[in-house]
Amino acid sequence: MNASLYSIPPGVSLIPLLKFEPYIFSNGSHELPPYPVSDEDMYAFWVACLADSGIVGLQPITIRSWHVSIDQLTDDWILELFIRKYMASLPSEDDSVTETLDPDNNSALNGGYALCTGGDVPITPQCCSSLADISDWKMAAEYRGADNTMVWIGHPWVNVRFNGINLIFTGDDGLTLKPSPECVVTPDDLKRAVDQAYWEIESLAERLTPVIEKFAPEGRAVETARILAGLQPFDDSL
Repeated sequence: MNASLYSIPPGVSLIPLLKFEPYIFSNGSHELPPYPVSDEDMYAFWVACLADSGIVGLQPITIRSWHVSIDQLTDDWILELFIRKYMASLPSEDDSVTETLDPDNNSALNGGYALCTGGDVPITPQCCSSLADISDWKMAAEYRGADNTMVWIGHPWVNVRFNGINLIFTGDDGLTLKPSPECVVTPDDLKRAVDQAYWEIESLAERLTPVIEKFAPEGRAVETARILAGLQPFDDSL
């Protein structure tokens, strides 16, 4: 099986992703294959779980990933289903499903960004990442320090430093970048990739707005959609 099922664009790109966790979309009839799990079996398990909710044809950014590029989400019903599953996962005092998206208490959707270079995907989102991580990627594109600084992609995260010409990303806390231990990009290339990713999540927020109108307080659908797409409170810094 290929290292990536999603068609990676050439050059440097930052792909916005949403995380389709199989257990959230499954009807519970599928068991995780026994250890050690092959790539093929893990992929088949993920596909079967999503199919329980009627979702077919999506491809993860890499093998064993549950992250899907937002450009694949062309059907609005999938976006609405994702929002409903997100709401069902929110904590409540009586274990009931949240029926209203409170923009004062919600955060960006579970997902993140994959940094792709030359057809490879050396950096993918980790645990607890979200679409709000675009702010860290913008910081990385502007960073000119010789010492490592953290770029939040979830945990484990990555570090970036500037060697006078390029930005050098390395793993931290046990994260190994693939296909090599470091990822090298120019600041200009990364800035263009961040700008493109920002445009894509702006478009996602616009698509989410009519969906969010069903769940957000009256008059606050646009604000809520932008929060979920990772655009607030970071608008001023982008």
